[in-house]
Amino acid sequence: MRFKATLSDRGVSLLERGFVPSLEKFGKTCCLLLREEDVHFVQNATCTDGPHVTAKLDRQVLFQTNKYHVESKHSNQIAFEIDLHHLLRVLRSAGAVGSESLSVKLTTKRTEEDPEPKPFLGFVTQGGDVQIEHDMPIGYPMENDEVDQMLREATVAQVCPYYLDLHWDLPRIQQVVERFKNISDETRMGTTKQGDLHLQVEKTSIRMGVEYRNLKVAPACEEPPSLVASNASERLEEATEAGDGNSVTVQVKNLNKALRCPMDMQERVLCGIAENRGYVHFLFVFSHEGSRDHMHLSIKLPVAEDD
Repeated sequence: MRFKATLSDRGVSLLERGFVPSLEKFGKTCCLLLREEDVHFVQNATCTDGPHVTAKLDRQVLFQTNKYHVESKHSNQIAFEIDLHHLLRVLRSAGAVGSESLSVKLTTKRTEEDPEPKPFLGFVTQGGDVQIEHDMPIGYPMENDEVDQMLREATVAQVCPYYLDLHWDLPRIQQVVERFKNISDETRMGTTKQGDLHLQVEKTSIRMGVEYRNLKVAPACEEPPSLVASNASERLEEATEAGDGNSVTVQVKNLNKALRCPMDMQERVLCGIAENRGYVHFLFVFSHEGSRDHMHLSIKLPVAEDD
């Protein structure tokens, strides 16, 4: 079992400023799945207390050309648990010394506390005449069936009938949800195929709601009938009765975390509700060299049980 690579400048920046802080919002640890063509970060409900978070980055995005090698007896796939805070500290340390390169390899070492070999990721930061080594403890590499399970959890297909693109309205939506935190722990969230997003909170005598209309809908499909109701709640009800809308209840804190992931490089922020109303799905889509398939961040938020 072998893994050795040198991160690209873009790879370090993407991890340090975007992906790792976003994952850290939901939990302290995650599973790192290394494959020949891509790398996956996976956080299931045991790591996050509810949400299911995954990130995928292709090797050419993260690593220097011809400076990535992963080898194992299980289709050259390796998976293990990592501490996100430790990884972020290594990345920031590399930036602080103006590193010219940051290499990493899978290794084992004995410690004074335990004579048994323990797995580590060994990082070497090279900058001018300065070389800094970091040994980051990791979990033991997973068994084959566990690796396969991580791959299943990491795979993101189109899981909602349709999505709304929140990208251009994201700052306004963030502000509204931030205000919701002072009113209630839960919010009612609805979407329609007409491109409308509905958010509403209610507690005792306070009721607050907002509607964002004419958002871009993906995938593109036949335009549904226009809604004729005169107010937001009636329009959502009209769309739902026609099979063109859906709504669920989610925790405000989880919604706020998803909306405030520090991913300022995304091209689209897609939001959808599962057909069975089992979760809300956020998908951050990025463009790299003209393609949208090289990296993404996926967040599935659990919904209230009464939904």
